[in-house]
Amino acid sequence: MKNATPPMRKGEKTRERLLAVSATLFAKKQFHGTRISDIVKAAGVTQPSFYSYFQSKDEIYSLLIDKFDRELEELVASMLIDASLPKENVLENVSASFLRYLEFFHRNRELTMISLFQQPQDRETRDKLKRWIARNMLIEQQRGFFSPDIPVEIMADCYLGVLLQTMLIATEANELQQISEERGRFIYGGLTFRR
Repeated sequence: MKNATPPMRKGEKTRERLLAVSATLFAKKQFHGTRISDIVKAAGVTQPSFYSYFQSKDEIYSLLIDKFDRELEELVASMLIDASLPKENVLENVSASFLRYLEFFHRNRELTMISLFQQPQDRETRDKLKRWIARNMLIEQQRGFFSPDIPVEIMADCYLGVLLQTMLIATEANELQQISEERGRFIYGGLTFRR
């Protein structure tokens, strides 16, 4: 029998509600357009209650960004192509990885908007994501999966560009598989092409 997660105490529930409401408001109104009074009103708590969990709006924003960054970096690291993967399965792997990105961003829509598409955070998060993707691609290139003719930085730039552009399209969860297969074929062709 699996160990059940203990139920959250009232204080933990309040803290989680404040984080969730903040993410929604930051995504909708952006950082500078969101006030603590907006957060507490939407969460149904008082300002003193907010300050018993967080010192400032900046702190709650940083916590949300840090959580998103940690989970995103773990996701990227988990998608490194295993050296034993047969070359004929690389296309399938690229498409599956693209799908995992889209599913992650779809599940975390608000944090995705805050982290990747809104100032002041977007450039920093995009740069980190590009570095993480490039780190994987360098190893995958060394393993012979991708063309050595294309610098890894360019491959990572192109991959990230396709990913970001795809995320801007309003997609439903049931469309993600098809979109990933289409983008996977496109990306795979560009990464593996040799003259």
